Amino acid sequence: MKNKPINYIKSEINITHILQYLKDNVIYLDLPNILTLNKTLKIGMPYLFNEGQLTFPIRLLHLWDEDGFAYLKVQELKNGRVYTISCRLEHENDYYMWSVASLDYLMSITNKSKKK
Repeated sequence: MKNKPINYIKSEINITHILQYLKDNVIYLDLPNILTLNKTLKIGMPYLFNEGQLTFPIRLLHLWDEDGFAYLKVQELKNGRVYTISCRLEHENDYYMWSVASLDYLMSITNKSKKK
């Protein structure tokens, strides 16, 4: 819930290991569908959004947690459409409907594959 500490969830996990609000609008979100360096997201920064075979650029407008979910308010850069995507903080598997990737993360895996 928004007014409760972020580690308050009626479960056996401690989400402070998964989600942390850092300084300067930076959020640490350790989930498999967050493809960024150091698992950090910054409010206002552009990312690539992927859902199935669709991939397009977005800007992260806001991120918050509530009732065991992380909510990301994003804006499509092409048409300005704003909407909210969400995912469970308690992940039992590595299957997700969507992912968010940063350009620096994608460049780092491209560079690693070129070195091989």
